[in-house]
Amino acid sequence: MKHPDRARHVKIVATLGPASWERTGIAALAEAGADVFRFNMSHLDRARLARLHADVRAVERERGELLGILLDLQGPKLRTGDMPEGGIALQEGEKISLDMDDSPGSNQRIPLPNK
Repeated sequence: MKHPDRARHVKIVATLGPASWERTGIAALAEAGADVFRFNMSHLDRARLARLHADVRAVERERGELLGILLDLQGPKLRTGDMPEGGIALQEGEKISLDMDDSPGSNQRIPLPNK
């Protein structure tokens, strides 16, 4: 398998999504110069991940070029519990508590429903 042009000082990263995650879209992006394909793990299930991986590797074999895969892992999601209609206004320097109480939040506290 031949290596991509090593004289180039940058790599082009293409994020795959619904408009480009079919094999023809991957091939078109590789033809346009993409070197690495980013998979956003926040939006993929295991079946789609397996198909994307297989399709990128198939395009790689067809082109005879190395193509990279970058997995963008989902970080922690901090969500708030119920808050008053219209939200709250926080003022600079004000102290506020974050807690696990199920009651709706206020200007003094914000509930966090997940440990």
